[in-house]
Amino acid sequence: MFLKYPSLLCLIIIAFYPQYADDAAVILYCLLSVFATLFYLLILSTIIGIREIGLTDKIDINYTWQSRTIQVASLVVLMKLGLTDVAYYILPFALIGLAADVFSTLLYMGVIEVGDADQEDDQEDEQ
Repeated sequence: MFLKYPSLLCLIIIAFYPQYADDAAVILYCLLSVFATLFYLLILSTIIGIREIGLTDKIDINYTWQSRTIQVASLVVLMKLGLTDVAYYILPFALIGLAADVFSTLLYMGVIEVGDADQEDDQEDEQ
């Protein structure tokens, strides 16, 4: 919510009010940079072992994909406006988030399942 609506507002301003496009691009730049930095800190704390993260099948698909679409559109707009250094900084955040959303959606839809690898090995040995 804190990323979705301000980013959408900035995208609308950039598209329809070109006189304010530079200011909206700076706001978009700052928003995405802050959230990407927070995400990188979360990943770092996961790698170190301080936190544990995982996929879930309890998601709101509409909200998830609306947010991801706005985020990718913001990334594309920053690239088009010439802010490639920021876009490259945000790119891993967008790609990892996109991959996690794809897997969470597949879990939600029942296309893939999460199970214990030891249980699957035991079942294969019994057969």
